[in-house]
Amino acid sequence: MNSITLPTAYNPPILYMAIMASEQEILIETQETFLKQTWRNRCSILTSQGVMSLSIPLKRSNHSKTDEVEIDFSQKWQNNHWRAIESAYNKSPFFNYFRDELKKLLYQEESHLVQFNQNLINFYLKTFKIKNSIHFTNDYQKNALNVIDFRECLHPKKEFFLSLEQIPKYYQVFGTDFQPNLSILDLLCNEGLDGRYYIYDLVKQIRPIISKSNE
Repeated sequence: MNSITLPTAYNPPILYMAIMASEQEILIETQETFLKQTWRNRCSILTSQGVMSLSIPLKRSNHSKTDEVEIDFSQKWQNNHWRAIESAYNKSPFFNYFRDELKKLLYQEESHLVQFNQNLINFYLKTFKIKNSIHFTNDYQKNALNVIDFRECLHPKKEFFLSLEQIPKYYQVFGTDFQPNLSILDLLCNEGLDGRYYIYDLVKQIRPIISKSNE
């Protein structure tokens, strides 16, 4: 069985979680040179004003490896993120049900970005009952054997690897036009535990892409 390599991600996009649900073994890339302006330290939520990007400030030097990157807590960014999340989802059907756990995870004191993100990801995996085996990479390999590489295709500035027609819709609090592939937060707050079925609908679309990558 092949493994899938993913970057770390902060409150990751829904397609990221669907990829995680599509295979049993997931490798989280930690040895790459950290890339800016990616989902590694940012996420997108839907507010009354439209899509908003939330970004974690970091302490790092040039050419830092991802597992070396530390979070800059001096900027009090958690307060800003929580206010934005609360404002965006306070009227959603399931926000209050998950509110305390989400706030606790946002205000965790984990200093390194990779583990901070992974604590959030583990919460979503448990909540949506996604079972897989997760490992962190020990070295950087550009073209590893028997590994399907999703490190670069999930990017805020790149088109989705699925067409918009392939991405099903679900209820969202704001706007009349559906916004695809927001943070998994959006799905959780709007669909609750039933978001699991949405994720597995996406898995059906993703598996042919994975199979083609195996050829």
